[in-house]
Amino acid sequence: MFHRFRVVRPDSVGEAVALLREHGDGAKVVAGSTAMTIMLRQGLLTPTILVSIAGLEALRTIRLR
Repeated sequence: MFHRFRVVRPDSVGEAVALLREHGDGAKVVAGSTAMTIMLRQGLLTPTILVSIAGLEALRTIRLR
């Protein structure tokens, strides 16, 4: 059986956080998604929404302060 979900690509980290708060446990974060794809196919995950953070410039680098 195929599980339906929506994929969203927020424009900012703040928007991503808001989506995660709004959708609670039904939301999952994806960046590359290879492992997520396998889990979706096997029915191990049944999210209502996937929040893709792959395109968020603010998350491309890590800086130590």
